[in-house]
Amino acid sequence: MTDTKDDSRIDLFRYTGAISRIFRKLWPIVLIPALLLGCLSWVRAKRDFRPYYESKALLKVSFGYNPDNILSNPGTYDNTAAQQLAAAFPNLLNTDVMRDLMLVRLGKSYINGSVSARSFPDSNLLLLTVRSNSPSDAYDVLCAVIDCYPQVAAYMTENPNILISEAPAVPTEPVNTFSGRGAVTGGVLKGALIGFLPILLYALFRKTVTSPDELRAVVNLPILATFPKLSVKKRRSSGNSLLPAMKRAGFAESTREFRIRLLKKLTEGQKIIMITGTLPGEGKTTVSINLARTLGEHGKKVVLLDCDLHKQDVAVMLDAKKPTPGLADYLQNDGLRPSDCLAEVKGMPFSYISGSTSRARLWESDKEALERFFGELAARFDYVIVDTPPCGVVSDSTLLCRFADSILYVVKEDYAGRSQILDGVNSLSDRGAALTGCIINGIVGTGRRYGYGYGYKYGYGKYGYRSKYGNGRQKDDPDGNGEAAE
Repeated sequence: MTDTKDDSRIDLFRYTGAISRIFRKLWPIVLIPALLLGCLSWVRAKRDFRPYYESKALLKVSFGYNPDNILSNPGTYDNTAAQQLAAAFPNLLNTDVMRDLMLVRLGKSYINGSVSARSFPDSNLLLLTVRSNSPSDAYDVLCAVIDCYPQVAAYMTENPNILISEAPAVPTEPVNTFSGRGAVTGGVLKGALIGFLPILLYALFRKTVTSPDELRAVVNLPILATFPKLSVKKRRSSGNSLLPAMKRAGFAESTREFRIRLLKKLTEGQKIIMITGTLPGEGKTTVSINLARTLGEHGKKVVLLDCDLHKQDVAVMLDAKKPTPGLADYLQNDGLRPSDCLAEVKGMPFSYISGSTSRARLWESDKEALERFFGELAARFDYVIVDTPPCGVVSDSTLLCRFADSILYVVKEDYAGRSQILDGVNSLSDRGAALTGCIINGIVGTGRRYGYGYGYKYGYGKYGYRSKYGNGRQKDDPDGNGEAAE
């Protein structure tokens, strides 16, 4: 029983966390219907609002009394009778006699207004009030009541005498004012609830990975690292902001643990390490650069190879100023050597190969040339970090895995579907790939957020990812963490 309760708490916690993450991404679907229904409720309330006008008259009521009764008191008698008439006034008003008299007096077929009467304790005063949506009708109806009331009251008491203490007047301002606050509040709450319902359902039936345990259940691979979400924007005056961001506490600690775990997994002679994932935007290039940097700072000779021919992002992310030839240039130029493609960036303890974007396909390239390329790099460097395109989009990763000694699979939190991740891993396993472990990237709520503000998009044809480079936040990166760079 205890285990069941604990599991329920954990599931509820994860469900709440999923709702929070989805809301941060999809908050407009809550805001938009809330604003629309709020505005609609205000319009409806304004349309249905009717101003009401009141006309009042204060009357003194007196009645005849029996002069033979020496105990009778005219004042007491009048006060009591006035209160009785006020109490009986609604019944009097609803009588056919009163209604007929008033209609004749008004010269209309209906009475446009409601009439009420109120008496005051220990007095013979009677306050008549008529409320109507027309100021003139309120006044006319009240005058008709004053004229007709004594005739009907005569049926109840003897010698009724009504004197006007305060004469009625035509009202100039309504007694009620429009206030749409309540209507707007109700509309906003209803709209927010309508917009929030899809988020609740999506969080309940989501098929993404949000924790190491969920990822292990999908792929059954060790988790070598979890990196926090990056969100520090690149400023023009700061130059290369990627290295300072990676050196900050939360990211640096994750990097140190990543390097230690990876080196324990690698055996002697395993030099070529391939970084791949399922979809664009999971941070494979970020992980690749970070791995090359930490190995270089650890005294290793490292080269980072950008094998995503469709979008060469490594040089862009490293803020390289001088263009250099890349893998596509090597494959298309027989006279080019791997050493001719090597480049370095100040502040980074590793070399890199990243050229211009090409429409070439690796599966159409010379496999022997690729093998010589990797062989020369492996002979020259301690480690070759290979940044590949996502295996869930193009097949280049399944071709490159034949040259890799170790493959690391990057999964961004709450991004790719579980079935997509499983298909990507299976596509590599079917080629006999040496899958070493997984890396969970973009964890939200783990310490401070670090990162950069590049904007990259993809161009993989039918998959609908467009290619664009520029500073600032990208449209396909709603988290603003710049991790769409692949």
